[in-house]
Amino acid sequence: MRKQFVRVYAVLILTVVGLLTGAGALFEVLMTNQNSYQLSLPRVFEQHTLFPDAARVREVSPASVQFPPSVSEKLHSGQIVPVVRGSNQIIYYRMQNEKLLAFGPIRDDSVRWEQADQTFSLIFYMTLALVLLILLFPVGRDILRVQRAAIRFSRVPQTLRLDVKPSSSVYPLAQTLENMSARIVELLQLQRDLSNTVAHEIRTPLSRMEFVLQQITPDIAVRYRQRLQKDIEEINLLVTDYLQYARSQHQQPPLNIQAQSGDVLMRMLNDKFAFYQTRIMIHYDWDDTVCRYDLGLMQVAAQNLIMNALRYAHKDIRVTWRVTSHHCELCVADDGAGLKGKHAALKDAFKQGENGTGDMGFGLGLYITHQIAQQHGGELHISNDDELGGARFTLTWPSGAVG
Repeated sequence: MRKQFVRVYAVLILTVVGLLTGAGALFEVLMTNQNSYQLSLPRVFEQHTLFPDAARVREVSPASVQFPPSVSEKLHSGQIVPVVRGSNQIIYYRMQNEKLLAFGPIRDDSVRWEQADQTFSLIFYMTLALVLLILLFPVGRDILRVQRAAIRFSRVPQTLRLDVKPSSSVYPLAQTLENMSARIVELLQLQRDLSNTVAHEIRTPLSRMEFVLQQITPDIAVRYRQRLQKDIEEINLLVTDYLQYARSQHQQPPLNIQAQSGDVLMRMLNDKFAFYQTRIMIHYDWDDTVCRYDLGLMQVAAQNLIMNALRYAHKDIRVTWRVTSHHCELCVADDGAGLKGKHAALKDAFKQGENGTGDMGFGLGLYITHQIAQQHGGELHISNDDELGGARFTLTWPSGAVG
């Protein structure tokens, strides 16, 4: 890419220098008048004294010409003063031997030169702009093709094929974009295949294990049955988290933002997690104020936060829903050991807190929740809860979320 840039830069510089040099030479040839001449005005006025009839100098009555004071001073000091008459004629005056002498009128070519210079400058700059357009048009066209291809890829990942010639300065960039798109599409396909494998090859034996566990429940101790049941639930949760993560990476369906209260969401959560109320109390607190959000995505976010709290809570979990004039807030807090280390890192994929419990987890639930918050134009805040003493996860977004 560096060579292409140097080549384009060198071509532009050489073109501008060539045009400037050629235009200067052409202007000099066109504007040179073979009949042009130069006069020494002092000698012309001096020759009038020696040869009164030979020079085009005449005496003028001082009363016939009115000069400003500044011009009169120059005349009385012996200077030659030019006076423009009309558009392109000049008369030269001089006081000599107490006589006012006039020479002219003489045609003034400066106006012609000025007009010719303006016309030539206009032609030169138009020619320069045309040459630069011819030189830069292929580069701009190829850059536009690369830009459009990148936009298409951002909307729908696909293998790109760009119509850019190898001689183009943009060809290395286009080739890199093609290779990158092919590699990303391949990785996405591998991810989909892995997701299908996880969904079918892991959940199928889990279903068998759960069925066998129900069959042998009367024959094993309660603590072993509870331990096996918890392990099966953990593995199911891991599979669910991973599948949600995989979908969020290569599928972004449009948001279904609607104005609705938190009542529907909180009742859905209450029904879903009623099973856990036997060992951990989950308290729900909400108001009926309307807020704009995607119910399906917000349900996923809330479930991830509650499932995360269930891993570490001892007895209590508090789920609150608040709406103000500026933003909506969904908060999940627990009475666990709280958070240690860098809280912000928990929002990254495959990051877990330092709690020392040894619980299973990929660290995907909070990442997915953070992505949902950003889709609503909000943020996921992580801190320790002063009241319960455990972790506190607060999802906030504007009350008028864009949909």
